Amino acid sequence: MIAAFDLPENVSRGAIRLDGVMVERLHADMAKRTIEIADAIAAMGKG
Repeated sequence: MIAAFDLPENVSRGAIRLDGVMVERLHADMAKRTIEIADAIAAMGKG
């Protein structure tokens, strides 16, 4: 989903159809934030 919104043709869109389902940019933004949090937690465990 994140990669689909990063495509040049979708960068300015607020919603796209992905695998037959309409997905809003806010869902991609939430997914990015979740991954950032998971990465931060993983990094804490490595120190």
